[in-house]
Amino acid sequence: MGSFNAIRRALLRRGWIEKLGTSYRDLNTADLRTYASKAVVELLDLIRQNHPESNLCKRIIRSKLLINHQVDFYWAFNYQGFKECPDRNKLTLINKIRWYSFTYTSKQGMCIASQKAFWFNIPGVANLNHPRSYRLVKDGDVEDFMKDFNLTAAMSLLKWVQTTKETGQCRIISSSGKVPVKIFDFAINECYKFIKKSVHEDIDHEIKEAVSLEWNEFLEHFYKIVHIGNHFKEESGVTEKDLVRRATFILEKLKEYWPFLNMDGVMNIWILKPANSCRGVGIHMCRTIKYVLDTLKTNPQRRYIIQKYIERPMLIYNTKFDIRQWFLISCTNPLTIWIYRQCYVRFSSQTYSLRKLHESIHLTNNSIQCKYQNQTRDMNLPSFNMWDSAHFRNYLSDIGHPTVYNKIIFPGMKECITAAVLTHYENMVQRQNSFELYGADFILTEDFKPWLLEINSNPALYGSTPVTARLCPSVLEDVIKVVVDFARNKESATGGFEPLYKGTETKCKNTELKIDGKHMKIEDSMQNNVQGNEYNVVKVKTPQKKTGKVKDIGISMKKTLEDLLNIIQSERERRESLLDGETQTYTEEYVDDVTETEGIVTHDTGSLCEIIKILTQ
Repeated sequence: MGSFNAIRRALLRRGWIEKLGTSYRDLNTADLRTYASKAVVELLDLIRQNHPESNLCKRIIRSKLLINHQVDFYWAFNYQGFKECPDRNKLTLINKIRWYSFTYTSKQGMCIASQKAFWFNIPGVANLNHPRSYRLVKDGDVEDFMKDFNLTAAMSLLKWVQTTKETGQCRIISSSGKVPVKIFDFAINECYKFIKKSVHEDIDHEIKEAVSLEWNEFLEHFYKIVHIGNHFKEESGVTEKDLVRRATFILEKLKEYWPFLNMDGVMNIWILKPANSCRGVGIHMCRTIKYVLDTLKTNPQRRYIIQKYIERPMLIYNTKFDIRQWFLISCTNPLTIWIYRQCYVRFSSQTYSLRKLHESIHLTNNSIQCKYQNQTRDMNLPSFNMWDSAHFRNYLSDIGHPTVYNKIIFPGMKECITAAVLTHYENMVQRQNSFELYGADFILTEDFKPWLLEINSNPALYGSTPVTARLCPSVLEDVIKVVVDFARNKESATGGFEPLYKGTETKCKNTELKIDGKHMKIEDSMQNNVQGNEYNVVKVKTPQKKTGKVKDIGISMKKTLEDLLNIIQSERERRESLLDGETQTYTEEYVDDVTETEGIVTHDTGSLCEIIKILTQ
């Protein structure tokens, strides 16, 4: 059980016997390692002496007695259970599910899932909301990312014009401005091209693409305006009112074809993540293409994905947060998913700002935030940076949204989880007695819509705060209720888990199909044709191919023809006796090629006998 004491206690209460791990790492305390090295006789002596560690000695003795027995339940961080508990002996219940390729627990797998999630969309059941992501690897999505980055920058400039007018925080056009208005015109044109492509006007009429030099010039001026705080130059005949009118018109059109318009913000910030890392390691917040490329060159050994950063998340007391939601796959065939009713909220230690891209502001992982002291924030936020779901629902009620959690947030998280699993289900090894507990991380946008960021296959399940110290043992206890109790008795309670999705059982699993056969002997076919009484007419089976002549088919054919000759001879004698000396005339049908004869064929018995005699010589 490693350090999962909640799992150990739950199984011991049900009468299970623990078998300690065989590796040094599994013996996770000094006392356990010390006494596990002793012989059973030595341990018995300690028990008789009422040693303070008598209970530990009994635990070790029971484990030693099971040394040659494969366990029935195996829980670990990794996939070692499949090696230690081979299926050829028995199907041990293991807390891991194996996969054939990338899955939703890797950032690259989630990127792939988001790109094909449309085909697994089930209204009210499965719908994946995941920020736009691209694989920055060879044969990946580099070109698509570049197009998205450029287009988002063009939209962001128009939103900057609109937002600046609404807030009045600065001038749009000024005499000290350094950016020509043609940059605004370029953004308008590129957004308009996107709208035309969205309605397929590029099918009949070619739409000219902007070249890289034009984009480079645009991005340079975009940074000056949005990130540095510059303005457009004053030009004759150009007013702020005109720019705002044109920007507003195009943005209204874009809402129909670009659902990310509001959440994208105006800064065009992206987040660069190593494809196979966790706990916030190696993550970079990026403003420019140059920074992205420099990071890739500096770390050539790493595979990266890049994701559009949600610039306008829902904030609590001006602080960013995310939601950790547990779910459980208890069976792979049929696919059975459960979701935990409780979750918890994790806060950043700093107030939210897009002018600073430090990890303490934007990465809410507990492994990141534990490195920083909380700065001046609202007094209503906890010092340990966590709320449970009950506290979060109370907060939503206090701000005037008492039903939004049950109507939007929780159902949305359910649909995202189901869709993510379904997109990768074909890569899942459908082994019975495999289950796995996952931790899904969500962020909410200003409209309370949940967006799935990632899924963790080894979620933190220790009490790092008062919230997790209470919730983690509870969720582990309830896992046992589902995979042990409910699996044996469908009337058993499942604790905080509720059914989320159950697929249909696959009767025919993916296996290597094989066709076996054997050559059919010719005499078997001939014998079937000549069976019957002596009045039967001989039927000749039509072969598939022309041979052009009768071939010698060996001993088996010779024997068959001899049998046929005997039948014909007996038939001649019978008919001669019936005719009483009269001559019987037969119709001869001469066939050029015997192999093309179809149906019933009759021959003069004399000629036929001569042919058979020749063939049997």
